Amino acid sequence: MLDDNDAFLTVPFMLAVVGAIWYVVLWAIGLLGCFAGRRRYRLRPRSPLASAPANTVPGVSILRPLKGLDTNLYENLESTFTQEYPNYELLFSVADPNDQALGVVRELIAKYPDVKAEIVVGEEVVGVNPKVNNLVRSYRKATHDILWVLDSNVMVDPGTLARSVDALINPPASKSNKPQKRIALVHHVPLAFVNEPQLGSRIEEAFLNTNHAKMYIAINTVALESCVVGKSNLYRRSDVDKLDGSLKPHPPPPSRSFGSSSSHISDTDHGLAAFSRFMAEDNMIASALWHELDVRHDLSCDVARNAIGNMSLSDYIWRRLVFQSTLGNSFVANYVDPLPTLGDG
Repeated sequence: MLDDNDAFLTVPFMLAVVGAIWYVVLWAIGLLGCFAGRRRYRLRPRSPLASAPANTVPGVSILRPLKGLDTNLYENLESTFTQEYPNYELLFSVADPNDQALGVVRELIAKYPDVKAEIVVGEEVVGVNPKVNNLVRSYRKATHDILWVLDSNVMVDPGTLARSVDALINPPASKSNKPQKRIALVHHVPLAFVNEPQLGSRIEEAFLNTNHAKMYIAINTVALESCVVGKSNLYRRSDVDKLDGSLKPHPPPPSRSFGSSSSHISDTDHGLAAFSRFMAEDNMIASALWHELDVRHDLSCDVARNAIGNMSLSDYIWRRLVFQSTLGNSFVANYVDPLPTLGDG
């Protein structure tokens, strides 16, 4: 029997043991992220799809939602006009016909007349998420099944699309004899760059390029659960159309044709519109693919270069708090690391 003194001493001892184990686990995950990142991003071979004939590669519709003049907007959008891929189209979504971003888009369309590009003006309010409301018309209008959704503050290298499609349709063979689930989503870790002197901007850059990046890479290396942010995601519309956001397996809805807005108008229970009720729609789409269709994700060897604008220290703190409250308990990392690990805004 323990007396009162022994019982009292046992509690802090056990807490110390738990804390030490947790500390070791966090270090192990951090080191895994560092080593996995070094291995994954050391080489980025040119994909054979980049130089293949257009009729031999899957078509891709690139969807870019816009609102206002984001930092580095011209270069960010131009990076999708210069993709080394023979078969893609660009759809720029704006809710307001007087949006300032339209001038930048029109200038780029004039500069690259050989790239198939179109502006889709006007949102369709299907829920509380403004990004989904802005995207839903482009989602339905897209010619191709493979969709690449990129935020307007993201810039990518010219070979990113070809390597991402390669990862989606030609995943590397498993080293074990176990059958692999098919890949339904390819995503890119966000890495920040900033030219602003403000303290908040510098802290955001340091956070995204260190703690956030290592945890993001580590969790996706272990791949026990979906962990995706929506800066740059590539997936099939035919897969998303089967989702209802329940995160539970269910019978697929009736199939619908692509490229026709009328085929989707009445259905807000499946597809992109079904995720308009979530503010973190990117994470929820990825989780729904994982759980409802029993498929997996792949983290590409490319990165999403995230341009950071002017941000004060108070702006940075508020951004972190808002993003964490939006995610709630969606991310595994919220339970692993007590810091706001995976909020990229």
